Amino acid sequence: MYHIRDTSSVYATCGGPQAMLGWIAGAALAICDGLVWAELGAAMPNSGGSYGYLKEIYGRERLGRLMSFLFIWQLTFSAPLSIASGALGLSQYSTFIWPVMGSLTKVAAPVLGTVEINSWPIIFMAIGVLAVAVFLLYRRITLIEKLAKFLWVGVAIAIGTPVSARQTRPEIFPVAFSCWVAGKT
Repeated sequence: MYHIRDTSSVYATCGGPQAMLGWIAGAALAICDGLVWAELGAAMPNSGGSYGYLKEIYGRERLGRLMSFLFIWQLTFSAPLSIASGALGLSQYSTFIWPVMGSLTKVAAPVLGTVEINSWPIIFMAIGVLAVAVFLLYRRITLIEKLAKFLWVGVAIAIGTPVSARQTRPEIFPVAFSCWVAGKT
């Protein structure tokens, strides 16, 4: 039986390149989700997205009004929180590139127990990432399209890095999937 205590133990147990399987599985799920939304968009070509779909599915004068309202209401909370957590995650990952930025500090709180708090440079970088995202979103769509095409260079470099790592450090790859083969817990 497999017991996963936290993600750091999984990364320590497994070599590393198999994390790409998670990305591939996520891409497959994203494609399935995109196909569902494409089908809905083709079937109901109105503006409003999920709001309109929920209103149409549950009836415009019955439960549809409530469901579409609840969707928008929960989105006003979840959307800013998910964007903020993405910015914090990006800034925390940047400490691997720039360790000078600091790390998480563990603080004992009376009710919560041990809480990890980010250092100030990480928080300021997250705020900067959010500011850049807002700045980019207030541009014309054609500029975003050109920027996305440019960022594919970064994707190509990220994909090419494991290939070059395999050539320079071949000792990692034979044991990369050993945690799944051996069945470590």
